[in-house]
Amino acid sequence: MRNSSQNNVPADAGPAPFLISIEAVAEQFQTDIKKGLTQEVVDARLAEYGENSLGTDNAPSMLHVLLGNLINPMNFVLLLALGLSCIVADWIQVGVLALVIVINTTIGFLQEYKSENTMAALKQMSSPTAKVLRNGGKLETVSSRLVVPGDIVLVEEGDQIPADMRIFEAVNLEIDEMLLTGESMPVRKSPDAIKANSPDGGDISLGDRINLAFNSTTITRGRGRGIVTTTGLKTEVGKIANMLANSNSSDDEVDEASLSGFQRFLRRIPGVKSANKKTPLQKSLDRMMFSLVPACLLLAVFVFWSTGFQWSNGVALYAVAVGVAIIPEGLPAVVTVTMAVGVRTMAMQKAVVRKLASLEAIGMVSNICSDKTGTLTEGKMTVKECWIAGSHYIVQGTAIDPTNGGVSHVDNQSDELTAEFVQANPILDEFFSCASLCNQATLDPPEDLNSSDASKQTWNAVGDPTEVALQVLAHRVQMPRPEFIKRENLTFVSEMAFDPTLKRMTTLYVQPSTGGQRRLRFHMKGALERVLERSTHYYDGDGNRLPKDQKCEDRAVAEMERLADKGFRVLAIAHREDLMPEKAEIPVYEVADRDIVEQDFTFIGLVGILDPPRESSAGAIQTCYQAGINVHMATGDHARTATAIAKEIGILRPGEEEEGVWTASAFDKLSNDEIDALPRLPIVISRCSPQTKVKLVAALHRRGKFVAMTGDGTNDAPALKAADVGIAMGLTGSDVAKEASEIVLTDDNFATIVVAVKEGRRIFANITKFSVNFLSGNVAEVIAMIVGLAVQGSDKIPYFPMSAIQVLWLNMVTSSPIAICLVREKASRDVMMKPPRGQTPSADDSMEEYTDNDGKKRRRPRAQATTSSMFSPRFLADVFFYGIVAGTLSLMSFVLTMAVTPRGINGYDASDCSSHASYNPDECMQIYEARGVAFVVLNTILLVHGWNCRFELDSCFLSKELHPKNNWPLFGAIVGGFFITLLTVVIPGVNTTIFSQESFTWEWGIVAAAVVIFIASSEIYKACKRRYIARQFGRMAEHAGDVEDGRNHSEMTMLSPLDK
Repeated sequence: MRNSSQNNVPADAGPAPFLISIEAVAEQFQTDIKKGLTQEVVDARLAEYGENSLGTDNAPSMLHVLLGNLINPMNFVLLLALGLSCIVADWIQVGVLALVIVINTTIGFLQEYKSENTMAALKQMSSPTAKVLRNGGKLETVSSRLVVPGDIVLVEEGDQIPADMRIFEAVNLEIDEMLLTGESMPVRKSPDAIKANSPDGGDISLGDRINLAFNSTTITRGRGRGIVTTTGLKTEVGKIANMLANSNSSDDEVDEASLSGFQRFLRRIPGVKSANKKTPLQKSLDRMMFSLVPACLLLAVFVFWSTGFQWSNGVALYAVAVGVAIIPEGLPAVVTVTMAVGVRTMAMQKAVVRKLASLEAIGMVSNICSDKTGTLTEGKMTVKECWIAGSHYIVQGTAIDPTNGGVSHVDNQSDELTAEFVQANPILDEFFSCASLCNQATLDPPEDLNSSDASKQTWNAVGDPTEVALQVLAHRVQMPRPEFIKRENLTFVSEMAFDPTLKRMTTLYVQPSTGGQRRLRFHMKGALERVLERSTHYYDGDGNRLPKDQKCEDRAVAEMERLADKGFRVLAIAHREDLMPEKAEIPVYEVADRDIVEQDFTFIGLVGILDPPRESSAGAIQTCYQAGINVHMATGDHARTATAIAKEIGILRPGEEEEGVWTASAFDKLSNDEIDALPRLPIVISRCSPQTKVKLVAALHRRGKFVAMTGDGTNDAPALKAADVGIAMGLTGSDVAKEASEIVLTDDNFATIVVAVKEGRRIFANITKFSVNFLSGNVAEVIAMIVGLAVQGSDKIPYFPMSAIQVLWLNMVTSSPIAICLVREKASRDVMMKPPRGQTPSADDSMEEYTDNDGKKRRRPRAQATTSSMFSPRFLADVFFYGIVAGTLSLMSFVLTMAVTPRGINGYDASDCSSHASYNPDECMQIYEARGVAFVVLNTILLVHGWNCRFELDSCFLSKELHPKNNWPLFGAIVGGFFITLLTVVIPGVNTTIFSQESFTWEWGIVAAAVVIFIASSEIYKACKRRYIARQFGRMAEHAGDVEDGRNHSEMTMLSPLDK
C-alpha cells in the first residue's frame, strides 16, 4: 500500500466536480450513487491511492533539539573561553562558564521540545468513522481512513465530514465551515452544479462552492449524501497540511554558493538552526560573538607581543583576562533570564509564548494581518437592531448570555423593554413571539456560576447560529421558547423548514382561546423579498394593520439596505393568526401544503443580526495605529460585512474604502510584480482562502514589513506559519492554528495583542539597556588592559592593571545582577508612541495626517526608518562613549596611584608582581594598591552606570521616573554590589591571594572623583543627544510648515535620525 502522503485522487479526475452534474461526477469516479462501490474496487483504490490520512511528520528527536541548542555561536565562543581557562588552570572561571553553557542549553532545549507536531494536530481532526454505501447498497460504518474516492457517504446533523465530497442529496443540509473559510454562518448546501466564468472554476471561492462538503467540517442541520472526490492530503484541509509542511522546509532553502566554507560546514552539523528561523536579535548576537573570536585571539597575541613573547603564568593569565574582558560572559545567561521572565509576564497577561524568539519579534511587528471572525469579532451571531412597525430598537449585550443586555427604543436607550410592556403591546408581542417560536435552537443557563469549571459558568447554545441569536433576543424580553410555550399553553403543529430557494421558514402553533375558539398562530422569518411576497398587510407606526402597498415595500427595502450596509444579516418577521372552532380537527400540513400555509401574512419588521466586534477591538486598533502598526483584515466573510466591521472598529478610515477593500478573487489574480506595483496593499480582503492570506503576508514581506498574523481557524494556519509572528486564539482556535503559531492568546482578545506588542517592546528595550551596560563594561576593561600594557616597570614588563579574577568579577558579579534588575524595568510612557524597529520608510511625502485622541485631524512628520538590529549606530555610540570614558578613568586612576608612589611609575619590578602566587609585599604592594584602585573605580562606575542605563536620554537626577521606588531591586543591587566588592579589597588574603590587589586609604578620593567625572560626562552626553534630536525635529517641522503645539518628548524620540 502506498504512503498516504502520495496523490490521493484519481489520475483522470477531469473537470472540477462542483461544475458538473451529479451524473457526470458518478461517471468520472466510476461509482453508483445507489449501490456504492464493491469491496474489490475499494481495496484496489486503497492500494492505488492510499489511506484517507493527512500523514504525520516525525516529531523532532531529543538529540536533534539538544544539538540545535548546544551548537550555536554564543556557546561556541563560551566553549573557546572555557578551553583557554582550562589551559591556565583557572578552575573558578571554568566552572562559571560551564554553568552558563548548561543553563543556556537546558532552557532553550526545554522550551523547544515542548512544541508538538502541527501535522499531528491536523491528523487528529479527521472523522473517526464514516457511513458509506457499499456492496450493492448496504450501509456500512467504516473508519474514515478507509474512505476512498468514489465512496457514497451519508451524513446527518452532528457528523464531521470524513473527506471532500460532491453532494447529490441535501435535505435542509447546513455545514459549519468556519474553521476552513473563516465565515461564522453555516453554509446551506445544494446539489445543483455551479456555473463559473473560468473552465476550472477558479473564480469560485471555497465558501461559494455550495455543492461540496469539505473534510473536517461539521453538519449543523439536516442530512445529505455525497460522492467522495478527494481524500488525504488532496482535500482542502490536506492542502493546508501541505502548505505547513512546505513552509517548514522552505525556511531552510538557502543558496549554498552564497555561504562561506565555515557557514556551509556549520549547516551540515546536526541540530544547527537555520539563520532564516532566527530573530534579528539572535542574528545580531551571533554576529557579535563570531566577531569576538578573532578579536580575542588577536588581543591574546598582542599581550604576548608586549612582553616580548616571554611565557609565564602571569602573562598567560593576563592573556586569558583580556579574552574574558572582551567576551560578555553574563550576557547569554541574562538574555535567557529575560526571556524566561518575559514568558511568565506574558502568561499573566493572557498570552502564552510557545517560542522564545517571539518575545523579541512581537515588538518589531509593523503590520498585523487579522482574521475577522472570532478574532476581531466575538465569533457568535447577535441581534443588534430591530425595526418594528416603523420604530427602531437597539439591542445591547453580547452573544449567548441574555442577562447582560436588553432591548430599548432608539430614542430612550436607557429604558429597556420589560416583559409586561411587550405583552401589553400586540405588535411587539407578535414580533418577539416569532423570534422565540419560529426557531429550533435551544439556550441553556449556566450549570453553576460558582463552579471552578469555566464551562459550567457560561450559557450554552445548540442550533443554527442565526436561530441562537433570535432565541437570545427572545430571552432578553423574558420570552424563552420552553417557558413561553408553557405560559401561553401552546402546542406545536408543524414546521415549514427553511428552504434555500424560498429563503424563508414558517412554524404553526395552536393555542386555546375564548368563546370556544382556538387560535392558529403562524410565524414566518426569512429574506425580506420572500416574506413580503407572502404578506398582504403591514403595521404602520401607529400600530394600525393596513393593506400592503408600494410605500410599505419601499420603506422596508430602504431599512434593509441600511442594516446591510452596516454589515448585518437582515431577516424579515411576519405573522398570521386564524381562528377555528375548538372541536374542529387541527389541520396537519405537509411540505406540499406550503403555498397554503404561507399566505395572507402581516409584515411586522426586520432584525439585524451581526457577528459583533469585541468591545476592546476598536481601542486596540487605535493603539496599534498610534504605535505605527497597520492592521489588515483578511476574512472569509462577504465584502459588505467585512467593510462594515472594518469601519466600525477603525481599520478602515474615511476615504479608504474604494482602494482599501478587495475581494480575494481580484487579489489572487495579480502576479507578485503587479502586487508590488500597487501604491498600497489591501486593508480588507473578503472571501479569503488560505492561499490569499499567505499571499498577503508574502507581499508585506517583500515591502520590508515585519508581519504578525492572528487567527483561530484551520484556514489561518498557513499564514500563521508564513508570518514572522503567528498569534492564535486559545479558546476558539483549532489545534492546527495553535500549533502553527508562536503565541497563543488564552482570552481570544485582540486587545491582548497590543499588550503583547507593548511587552515585546519593553523586553527589547530592557535588553538594550543591560546590553549597553554589559558591553560598555567590556569596552572599558579592554581599553584599561590593552592601553595599560604601555605602563611598564623597571624590567620593561607591563604592570598588568587588572587580573583575570578582577575582570571575571566585573563581568559576572558586578554587571550580571545589574542586568537582571534592568530586566524588571517598566515600559516607558512613550513605548507605544514609537514606530516599530526596522520600519520601512515611505517613498511619498514626508508628512502624514493622523487623528489625535480628541478626533481632530492633524499632520506630523512621517516616521523615519529605523534599524531592526540592536546594534544600531545609536546603540554603538552609547557603548563606546561610556566604555571609553569608564576605561580611561580606570586606567588613569591606576597611573595616578602609581605616579605618587615612592619609586614613581616605572620604579618597580613588574615580573615579580604579575601573578598572585609570587606576591612580594615590599616590591608589589604599590602595584597591588593601584590595581585595587583601578578595579574599584571601574566597579563603582559600572554600578552607577546601571542606574544611568535606565533611560537613554533622561537625566539621572531630573527625571521622576528615575526614583528608586520605580526599581528598588536595582537600587539594592547597586548598593549591595559596592559593599560586596569592598570586601574583596579589605579582607586580608582574599585581596592579595585571589584578586591580586591591596586595600588603600587616601585613594578613595580618586574613586570618588572618577565617579563624579563619569556622571558629569554622561549628563553632558545625554544633553547633547537631546539637543541634537530637538534640532533635527525642529528642522523637519519647519520644513513641513505645520507644527503642532504640545509635541511631546516621545515623538521627538520617535523621529530621531539617530535611529537610522
